[in-house]
Amino acid sequence: NETVWIPPLLAHPDKTKDAIFMAGGNVDGTTGSHMIKLEVINNGEIIPTQFDFNFGTSGGTISAMGMSPLDYNQLYVATTNGSIYKSNDGGENFDHVQFGIPGSNYLYGSCIKPSKIDVNTVYLSGSGYFNPAVYVSHDGGESYAPMNNGMPPTLVFCLAPNEDESLIFAATEAGPYVYITEDQQWYDLSGGNTPYQTYWSVEYLEDSQTARFGTYGRGIWDFELNKIITEVEETSKKELKFVISPNPFTDYIDIKITAAKNVTITVSDINGKIMKTTMQKSNENIRIDLQNIKSGTYFVTIFMDNIKETRKIIKI
Repeated sequence: NETVWIPPLLAHPDKTKDAIFMAGGNVDGTTGSHMIKLEVINNGEIIPTQFDFNFGTSGGTISAMGMSPLDYNQLYVATTNGSIYKSNDGGENFDHVQFGIPGSNYLYGSCIKPSKIDVNTVYLSGSGYFNPAVYVSHDGGESYAPMNNGMPPTLVFCLAPNEDESLIFAATEAGPYVYITEDQQWYDLSGGNTPYQTYWSVEYLEDSQTARFGTYGRGIWDFELNKIITEVEETSKKELKFVISPNPFTDYIDIKITAAKNVTITVSDINGKIMKTTMQKSNENIRIDLQNIKSGTYFVTIFMDNIKETRKIIKI
């Protein structure tokens, strides 16, 4: 039985093990939400082994799984209703450690990423429209604190730290983001050439020092570390040309542009569908009523003197 539309899979971090873990229902065909270990034996046969613990008793199903690469006995499981569980004995027993963490997306679930350098650190992400989208634990998954400075209200589908975890990349519904640990803040990585799409996945490639993002319908995009600072600087310069407030917004946005020229403004969703278009003088305080669109990520594009500038906005 599916837990979310694409059931989570977890590769065993021990590379000598021919095994993965899958979020399932019940191998017996009855009710429940169980972790299932799938292991290849010598003759190529795949043997399923179901963990006894039923995560369905919380009212949700499995949305993410994680195993510490530093201690294979430490397993973490999140559920679709915002619960998180921990096992210290490789899955023999699980304890319910916290409720009210980010919920999951019905397609892709959520994300648990145990640290590669500190056995007590665990990163967690999910839906952030009604609470922080990213949390971190520094006590081995016993408790979690928000890690959300600079991250807009959005869905964070996937996290990928670099080698020393000084940078943590996030694939989100609002675009590609990076957390700079020294600053304790998230930064938008969108640049002049990056597509305005949902970013579903991200992985970090140590050999090339590249964050590789997968988008919704616009292919795979690589962010090389030696180019990220340039992209952020370019974005910052563009943002100086006009101001949008409030952002995030609920009913309307106000746009202020200093140049007194005619402008065309469009508001579109992440798939490029235009929700609203207006033409006005740019020295006016331009108010755009967006009460009738649903919550989510949108893009404001301003056309002026053959120049096009786009800014991301979030409706809550």
